[in-house]
Amino acid sequence: MKQQRIAKLAGEHPDRAFTSLAHHIDLDWLREAYRRTRKEGAVGVDGQTAEAYGADLTANLQGLLERAKSGLYQACRYGGGPHSQRRWSADPAYRHSDV
Repeated sequence: MKQQRIAKLAGEHPDRAFTSLAHHIDLDWLREAYRRTRKEGAVGVDGQTAEAYGADLTANLQGLLERAKSGLYQACRYGGGPHSQRRWSADPAYRHSDV
């Protein structure tokens, strides 16, 4: 399996940087990743629960896969989702603030 090989390489070369792993990700891999997440935990940075995401899981994972492979996916920084208390500021004196 591709993911096991990547894990092995990462363990053997901890100083190595992987520039992109998107070409190794497929729908089955994302489905397994979702299966392994704690569903009773807090909502995601986007404010969505695991239950809500799972209600249309295949479509959500397909969209995530397409964004990852096209380079459009960006993980939220600093928990910057719509329900976060942390906000980004363009002003260098206030790089982020808790509201």
